[in-house]
Amino acid sequence: MRSVGIIIGAQLVSGLPLLVALVAGLVMATAGRRRLTGRARRFLLAGLLLLLFDFVLGATWPLLIEFTFDRRVASMDLILFAYGLASSLTLGVGVALLTAAVFVGRPAAPPAAPHPGAYPAYGPGGGPVDTDPYAPTPAPR
Repeated sequence: MRSVGIIIGAQLVSGLPLLVALVAGLVMATAGRRRLTGRARRFLLAGLLLLLFDFVLGATWPLLIEFTFDRRVASMDLILFAYGLASSLTLGVGVALLTAAVFVGRPAAPPAAPHPGAYPAYGPGGGPVDTDPYAPTPAPR
């Protein structure tokens, strides 16, 4: 039991930056209601909660194995496979939801303004003006 506590403690300490980032993201997502649209906010919160669940699952799975593992019923390979599958799915779906939150509900950007040199400039007489500074100047009449 002591070794399980050491493993969980080590995982929590090593994952502390991720935990702080996830909690800070949840706080900012709930505080920034005016800046986020409805769908984007829901995707963001769902993604952050899934990633937080994956973090908690990863930190506590040794404890779960200690209390639920029965050598007569299941093999350790099956338990590790189930944990790996659950962790992969929650991590993948969580990141996909965060990515969707970035792009959903955003209006399309307006078309870019043309480059100033793309069209000829027109002078006072309506004709094109030569904007090339190195062009030879016409001889006076």
